[in-house]
Amino acid sequence: MWNNLPPEILAFIFSFLPPDTLARARAVCQQWNSCAQQHHLLLFSSTNHHQHLHPPWLLAVPTHNCRHFCYAYNPSLSRWYNISLSFIPSALRLAVAAVGDGLLLVKPSLSIPSPLALCNPFTQHYKLLPPFICKRSNPSIGVVSTATGGYRIYVAGGSSNCTAYVSTMEMYDSEAGTWQIAGKMPEKYAARMILWSTSGSVHHNGVLYWITSARVYNVIGVDVGAPSPGWHEVGVPCADQLEFATLVMTRGGRGLGLVGGLAGREVCLWELEGRDTWVLVDKLPGEAVTRLLGREGKLGSVKCVGGGGLMYLFRDFGSGMLVWKEEIGSCRRDWYWVKRCLNGGDGPLPNFPVKGVLLWPSLSPLAALGK
Repeated sequence: MWNNLPPEILAFIFSFLPPDTLARARAVCQQWNSCAQQHHLLLFSSTNHHQHLHPPWLLAVPTHNCRHFCYAYNPSLSRWYNISLSFIPSALRLAVAAVGDGLLLVKPSLSIPSPLALCNPFTQHYKLLPPFICKRSNPSIGVVSTATGGYRIYVAGGSSNCTAYVSTMEMYDSEAGTWQIAGKMPEKYAARMILWSTSGSVHHNGVLYWITSARVYNVIGVDVGAPSPGWHEVGVPCADQLEFATLVMTRGGRGLGLVGGLAGREVCLWELEGRDTWVLVDKLPGEAVTRLLGREGKLGSVKCVGGGGLMYLFRDFGSGMLVWKEEIGSCRRDWYWVKRCLNGGDGPLPNFPVKGVLLWPSLSPLAALGK
């Protein structure tokens, strides 16, 4: 029966497979491999970002030292994979954010002005981006997908030397392949932008948001969709009481959320209404918080990353992680626990400090090189 199926029908069936299952399907025979490649099943276009049939994978990447590997978690199969990073120069293994589909943005491990790089950890391709227009170290970085399937990378602030801060924002357009000055930023933000890095940025309704990495927490937004980007501050609920805080996407990408841990072992989720109003929408059940923290764990050590209907909370890679899952079609969220190694054929996974990055994997070399 399979041999008699038209390529279009076979391609449609393959489109429902997650990337790892699709990779195995490609190995069945030459016909299946050719069908997958010809119909671009390996490349999920950013223009159809909301139509992904599978949730994004979680990449557990090292936060400090330049290891030769990271781990990827497939929530559809509840399985971990060991992903080699040895194809990237060791100085460029600090992950910043996901770009488009299948691409990971990485930066130098040293606090020096140096180009960023894009890589596809699943196909082991990478390329350096051109140098910044202004020399800057440790700027805040944000990523925006475009309607044409490309992407824009924004860098704001950072330091030019030991005493000066850069008060401009630059933008890299994947279509043009160059950086350009995207506007100035208020001087009162310039010195603080260098502090923002722990939870990355979130793009919502044309605005890039960052959250300060030091207490008291604060959110800063810049309207990158406007001809002249405007900056504004958004207060954070219970800012002086939060032990950790992270921005996430909610409601299938239609909402901007903030996950924060309050003294007393409470983990809450707020959503932004309008321009500057946060509304409490949910709390993590007490038994889930207890399992997350263990006997001696503290909320201040918790990290969070969220998107695609899932929010991952963890302290370190060796302690496992808690997944807070949105229920489709309702405001209710459920949770479940993920061990640090599920179905791992390589034995127990080592423990090391990690940062979480959500990524829709792609097996296409075209996506690896960027658009």
